[in-house]
Amino acid sequence: MWATASVVGVVIASSAQTLTWIGTMGGAESKALALSADGRVLVGYIANNAGIRRALVWREGQGFQILPDLWDGSIARGVSADGGVIVGATTDENGFKRAFRLGANGLAELGTLGGGSSIATAVSFSGAVIVGGAQNGSGFWRAFRWTQATGMQELGTFGGAESYAYAVSANGSVVVGKAHSEIGEWRAFRWQIAGRMEDLGTLGGTWAEAYGVSADGEVVVGWAEHPDGFMGAFRWTATEGMRDLGTLGGAQSKALAVSSDGSIVVGWSDTPTGKRRAFRWTPHRGMEDLNVVYASLLADGSELLEARAITPDGRYIAGWGYNAATGLLEAFLLETEGTNHTTDPMPRSLQVRVKGSGGEISIVSPLSPPLRVEVLDLCGRLVAHYGPQSAGDMTFYILSLPTGLYFVRIFLGTQVVVEPVVVVN
Repeated sequence: MWATASVVGVVIASSAQTLTWIGTMGGAESKALALSADGRVLVGYIANNAGIRRALVWREGQGFQILPDLWDGSIARGVSADGGVIVGATTDENGFKRAFRLGANGLAELGTLGGGSSIATAVSFSGAVIVGGAQNGSGFWRAFRWTQATGMQELGTFGGAESYAYAVSANGSVVVGKAHSEIGEWRAFRWQIAGRMEDLGTLGGTWAEAYGVSADGEVVVGWAEHPDGFMGAFRWTATEGMRDLGTLGGAQSKALAVSSDGSIVVGWSDTPTGKRRAFRWTPHRGMEDLNVVYASLLADGSELLEARAITPDGRYIAGWGYNAATGLLEAFLLETEGTNHTTDPMPRSLQVRVKGSGGEISIVSPLSPPLRVEVLDLCGRLVAHYGPQSAGDMTFYILSLPTGLYFVRIFLGTQVVVEPVVVVN
């Protein structure tokens, strides 16, 4: 089955850097915690002056709303690639946190591991696999992986009392988070479907936590302790091990999310004056302060404080910051002008509709230039191509591709547009 990460009838806008403050809907603050693959759906929470949180969803062109049927004290922490499944936690009438999944069939609680509370933190691209933390019968928090078929499965620890999962790969086979060692130190872990939990090491200290993972599960990001006790952002691969990403001149930094190919990392870092700033790291440019790179988008006094989510292609970044216009901490959505794309932007006046069902992709184009279509995997390899075709309705049958995220690249004359598509087998 194909599930597109784009909306039927989407207008492909001209490439332009934009910063959208999401607002607080009358509350005291809002924070963005996750994004859909196309950057058009954002989830997180708002809080009132009493600190009570409510889960929110923001959709491009529709604004944001409080998620229905959830108690006060709710947070939305993850969203599927197409924006159709939202996961998080809500507080029940007894004061316990309960992990939830909100999809086409409504709201469902995921249960616990025998204790009172659970929290869902992330979801696979298709929405079928959910991870997080849940209390067991002894009251300890344990990392879990949930599917409809298996229910909630505990992932274990490194011999200690507790563990917690924060992110999952595109197909749900790799989970990352933190787990206690035998002496109670948090260690970053990478768990694979075979059941093996791997300790990713540290940066010379005793503490590490993993918060993000690439689509294929091969790149992990988070933070780890240095010998001096300060924590630093890291990027881990099996070949390089744990790599220190540095800071923006301050003492500490924390990596929170990574692009699908593992090449772009976002999070926060201290500056030399001790202020927190949202960062983006790439192998070629190192760590960049988003406040500096996109200074033209920020009103005087506004600051991007923490980057919490990034789309698979790296084009959109979400998080929270200080909006000087309102004087509040607000969720933000930053469009980086597709600076990580090699394609040219489409004119605003052109439209392409992409939808998928079964084993086919349908494209409707009113344009006169010949249309050519390519399907690329996460590494940029060509896995299918079609065309040239005349304008009009076109259906392409794409079969036998593994579950995961792909990109449909559409050529119309000299213009190019890229749309993400999720394959679910």
